[in-house]
Order: sequence, then structure tokens, then C-alpha cells
Amino acid sequence: MPIRTRAPALLTILAGLLIPVPALASGGGGDSGPLLIVLLLIAVVAAAYLLTHSVVEWLQRVFLVATSIEYLILGALVGFILFPGETTFGLLGWIRDATGWTFLPESGQLGTFEILAPFVALAAGWIGLLYGMALDVQALISRRDGALRLAMVEGMLTAVPVAFVTYAILVLFAPAAVPEGNQSLLLCAGVMGTIAWAGSTSAMDVVRRRYQVAGETLTTLVRAARFSDMLAILAFGVIFASFHGLATPDLAAHAPTARAPTPAEWSGITLGLGAGLGLMFAIYLDEDDSDNGTLLALVGIIAFASGAAYYLDLSEITINLVLGMILVNVSRSGAKVRRTVQGTYRPVSLLLLLLAGLMWDFPPVVLSIALSAVFFGVRFLGKAASGWVASLTTPLRSDLFRGMIGQGDVAIAMAVSFKLVYDIGLDPAMRGTYVDDIIDATYTAILVGVMIHEVLAPRLLKGLLVDTGEIRREVGGNTTNGGT
Repeated sequence: MPIRTRAPALLTILAGLLIPVPALASGGGGDSGPLLIVLLLIAVVAAAYLLTHSVVEWLQRVFLVATSIEYLILGALVGFILFPGETTFGLLGWIRDATGWTFLPESGQLGTFEILAPFVALAAGWIGLLYGMALDVQALISRRDGALRLAMVEGMLTAVPVAFVTYAILVLFAPAAVPEGNQSLLLCAGVMGTIAWAGSTSAMDVVRRRYQVAGETLTTLVRAARFSDMLAILAFGVIFASFHGLATPDLAAHAPTARAPTPAEWSGITLGLGAGLGLMFAIYLDEDDSDNGTLLALVGIIAFASGAAYYLDLSEITINLVLGMILVNVSRSGAKVRRTVQGTYRPVSLLLLLLAGLMWDFPPVVLSIALSAVFFGVRFLGKAASGWVASLTTPLRSDLFRGMIGQGDVAIAMAVSFKLVYDIGLDPAMRGTYVDDIIDATYTAILVGVMIHEVLAPRLLKGLLVDTGEIRREVGGNTTNGGT
């Protein structure tokens, strides 16, 4: 099924899953606020998806950018409209008061963003499944081109320095007494480091479409980016397991266990849950199913896995990554499932960006600027050092970092997972404290960093491929050496 026809089917399935939820939550009563939010969100997603096939794709072709900044901004604006806070203008409530349209909700009647938390978990989990299914483990490991080495060196020289410098900045801005001690500072530093490790192939896709290039350098960069994504997502799951006590501090008091699981046990639960669900669902996928039937089954699988992760305060993207890897490499219909799920990438990516904007809260300005500078600057230096170290005693170029700057859906999915568990689920007693501030600042710095990287990445990659000789002529024109 073509991507354009599969996207509306996906939106319809998601709408069918979401619309009954408010009725159940409200006991079948007359509260239409949550239902209105879902309907408005679906309408915004549908309109924005149609926009991508005209304006955005044209901008990518003309200006050589791989960014969807406009959807983050749109999501933030929708959040201000739907979820007005104490200092935020509530547009729907104002329209109700000005026009007398009583069917619109009053300001504050829509509640908080928590009612869409399962939707966020589903979107983040879907990205994890997409990337997990894109990983043909045997093909990735069997080829010896230095991509895995490059990805692992990145972890040491990019993720670790970003985490250390972030922690130093957070300590510098911290008051004398920080609620939860240094654990919350270590959590934010660890999240910044693992997300800095994540890469993106979006810039590579833009350059490949623009210049129709498919050389050895680009192939190595794509494989390295996929390895980096996989390792970063797995490390992200370990971060969640290590700081699980911050998400559910009273677990031992309410769970039917003698004690709360240790970080190592939570890590095992994360990986085991993904692998177990992947093996279990592999037997339910039939090669003879239609594309729509396979897509419907996948929606159920992702909803189940993401719901389990959300309930346990674990990383949805990590569990679904493992699930996708097992499912596509074990199931007899793995190739068909991979083709089916690839057609959902664009609408799910767009939805994730909107939700990321919806979740944004105004952060402490100075701290956010400092963390944004750390995220971009230290990551850039780490990428440059990684490329040089990985090239030693290998045929790899020392300036490969120019093609690995980009970030995209994986970083966004990791950020919203972090925000979902540690901010939206934050103890009300912690609201307004330094912990609340550093979570908002960390989330903002990640979003700012992703936007900057996605703007710069295609042109840096293009310059690298021009230097390697893989780009010689502008497609559709007479300009040589990749000129614009």
C-alpha cells in the first residue's frame, strides 16, 4: 500500500483507539473536554500531515534542510491553547466567553496534559518499534566497515563528556539543598548524555534524495547512525532503570513484593519484557494477512508494549526497540512487517513532534541557555574527536563527524519519554522546586539542540560528500561539485 494511502488508515486506527478512552475514564458521564482534546489533536495531525507533502518537502528541496521545527512550534501553540496554565492565555476559554458558545470548554476545564500521557507513550513506543524493525542485526554485524567502532567511540567521547559537563552546570545552578539530593541532577545529566549519543538518518535521506547519491561513505554513515541509535536507546533504558526510584519512590510500600527491584533487575525487566513480547507476538503475525490487517495487529502490539512500559515507568522506546528487533528477525513474515511499518514513519514522526511541542513548559531561561550551549557545543566537539579516534588504523576519514551531526526522531522520542515519566508524573510536592526547573530546562535544551542540529546537518553532510567525490553534480541543473 502506498504511504499516502496508509497514513490516513493509521490516523483512523489511532482515533479509534483514543476516542473511547475519555468515556471510560469519566464513567460515561457528560465531560466532553478530553474527547474534544483528542478530536482537535487528530485534526491538527491530519492537517499538518497534508502540509508536509507540499510546503515542507518543497522547503527541503530548495534550502536543503532536514527539519520539522514548525511542528514543534505548532505543538507548543496548541498546548498553550488547550492546556492554559496560571500565566498562559487560554484561547478556547476566551472564545467561549466572547461568543457564548457553551459547547466549548471553559479555561482549565480540559485539565492537564496527563490525559494524553498514554498517547505520548504510544508515539514514543512506535518510534522505538520503527527503529528496531529497521535493524537487520545479522547484516549490520556481518559487514566490517568501521561503523560499529565509530558508534561505540561516540558513546565514550560524546555521551560521557556531555553528561559530565551537564552535571557540573546543574550543580553550579543548584541551591544549597536540592530535593532528592544529587539523584535528580545525575538523572538529567545521564539523559542529556544518552540523547547526545543518538544520531539521525534524516539529513542523509534529504541529501540522498536531492543528489541521488549512494556511495560507500554515505552507507557507512547510515550504518553508524543506526548503531548509535540502537546503543543510545539501550543506554537510555538503563538510565530509566537506574533512577526508577525517582519515578515511583513508594513502590515497595504499594507493590506485593518484599522490596523494590534493583536497577540491574529493572534493566533485566526492560530487556526481558521487550524480548518476551517480541517472541510472543511473532507467532501471531501471518504472512497471508493484508497490509491493513498487519498494520492493525502492529497497533495492538505497540499499544500493549507501550502501555506496559508506561505502567511500570520504564522506557517505552527501549522496550519497543527490542520488541521490533526480535519480531522482525524471528517472525516468518518479518520482511512484510518491516515494509508495512515503514509506511507509518512520516505520520508517526509528525505526531511525535506535535506532542513534544505540546509537552513543553516555559523553563528557567539562563539555565536553559547554558544547557543548550553544552548540548550543542560539547556534542559537536565530541563528534569531531570521535571521528578522529575511530579513523586511527582504519580506512575511515578523520572528518566523518561532518556527516553525523544530525538528530531527529530518536532524540525527540527519548526526550518525551523522559518528560512523561519524570515531569508529568512528578510528585505534586516537587512542583516549583529546582527538580522541576532542571527537568524543564533539560527538555528545552534537548529540543533546541535537535532543531539546531537538523538545520546544520544536511549542509555539513553535503560538504563531506563533495570532498569524498560522491557528489559531483546538482540534480536537475548544471552546477558541478554539488554547488547550489
